[in-house]
Amino acid sequence: MAFLFGRRPRTNTVDLPKQARDQLSKFDNSSGASKAEELAKTLGQMKFVLQGTHETESSPEQVYQLVTGMIQEDLLYLLAVNLHRLPFESRKDAQVIFSYVLRFRPPTASPKSEPIALSYVINNRPEVFVELCNGYDHKESATPAGTVLREVLKSDAAAAIILYDDPTEGGPSAKGLTGIQPDARQSGRGVFWKFFNWIDQGSFEVGADAFTTFRSIKLLGEILLDRANYAVMTAYVDRGEHLKICMNLLRDERKMVQYEGFHVFKVFVANPHKSIAVQKILLINRDRLLNFLKHFLEDRTEDEQFIDEREFLIKQIKNMPPHASRADSKASTFGVTTTLRTETGSLAVIAGITGHEHGVLGIGI
Repeated sequence: MAFLFGRRPRTNTVDLPKQARDQLSKFDNSSGASKAEELAKTLGQMKFVLQGTHETESSPEQVYQLVTGMIQEDLLYLLAVNLHRLPFESRKDAQVIFSYVLRFRPPTASPKSEPIALSYVINNRPEVFVELCNGYDHKESATPAGTVLREVLKSDAAAAIILYDDPTEGGPSAKGLTGIQPDARQSGRGVFWKFFNWIDQGSFEVGADAFTTFRSIKLLGEILLDRANYAVMTAYVDRGEHLKICMNLLRDERKMVQYEGFHVFKVFVANPHKSIAVQKILLINRDRLLNFLKHFLEDRTEDEQFIDEREFLIKQIKNMPPHASRADSKASTFGVTTTLRTETGSLAVIAGITGHEHGVLGIGI
């Protein structure tokens, strides 16, 4: 009579992933509606195992069994592929399941170790990440897929897999870390390049969520600062509106965002061939920038490279001529890298580009 007191029967955790796999495999036949109802029940049970309730805490042992069972049944991939076909409540449950499973570490694991399911996907099933991105192909799956992706992209390895995804004809649909070739010219068939279409041509739900994911600092930074994208980088540092976006990041409430924004800002300042627009913005804001940079991230007292870079930028801004000159109107990324290297000896590698809303430090252009 336990049900009279609001308790739920013990779930057979081992069977749940297999049940879900079987139910997903029968989605296409005439019994699809009934299978959808059965799948919804199974996903609800899985969420219960992972989350527990107010009355019952989740069991680490059961969670471990569920996570390993999902890996064995390839359920993360199947859920990612079929996310848009699930009923509304089941999509919400699938989102919760993804989030919990990709974060789970066994109690005995080191807090610094990678979650076991995330590690498995990175090394053995990178197609899961690609299919989550493809969730933007459908407005039904855009929000749950995007929510999971933004958590996944906190992992550098996962972000790299998405950035460098470039399937070959007849080859695998996604490559793990060992298949990544950062210096190779991309064909444009990779999933990253689909974001431009999802943002511009998708429905409102798709475009809004895709843009939120796209402006991830690490994601966009890796693309723009890849050697293969030299032309993109050159065009980026030539635009005044991009500098405004970058300056706005310096005032973000999150210190890591400020720090990553700084790595982009220094490229604009150190570029010996600044465009007229970039020069004007820096000159208009010169006094405020100099005062701001003096106290920027003062707590990074042990980061000698950052301190050197900050002092270098202060010097460059202070020594700018009083008026913008067309002599500096041709942007050159090579020139930026060379200058950074010779002036400080530590700026040859630059990382961290992102997008943001405009309006910072009194910018009026």
